[in-house]
Amino acid sequence: MKIPMPPGAVYDKEALLAGVDLIGRTGARQFEVGYLHEGVPSEEAGWYAQARWSGTRLIAENHTDPVEAVEALAARVLTGGQCQHCRGVTSLTEERPDPRGRYMADGTVWTTKEQQAAPLCQWTRQGPRWVRGCERPASPTAAPEGR
Repeated sequence: MKIPMPPGAVYDKEALLAGVDLIGRTGARQFEVGYLHEGVPSEEAGWYAQARWSGTRLIAENHTDPVEAVEALAARVLTGGQCQHCRGVTSLTEERPDPRGRYMADGTVWTTKEQQAAPLCQWTRQGPRWVRGCERPASPTAAPEGR
């Protein structure tokens, strides 16, 4: 994917790739990053990121750089969603998002009561990838005693 950059733009490539990857992993069918104003310093260009899922479009706009725009969109999509692995409430922090009934990408409703009963799945960025809280590295196999 090529992201348009005004002259002199500097950004954290790993953070940008992590956000783009995360949006893709949510099942987005379209994704776009861009800026609105040309001929101004990069931080005044009005960066935005938008994605579309089966007729639903979300946008994060008026940010100072592409990373900020992509991370804002990723946070909006991820916070309070449902992890498809552990069925927990997704969050980028240790705090549980305010429960609220919400429509999921497949059109079903995840009720407030269901969200309150679900475990918390805190996601963190590790280099160029967001990792879910329920994803744990495999533990090393212990050698049998006496051998």
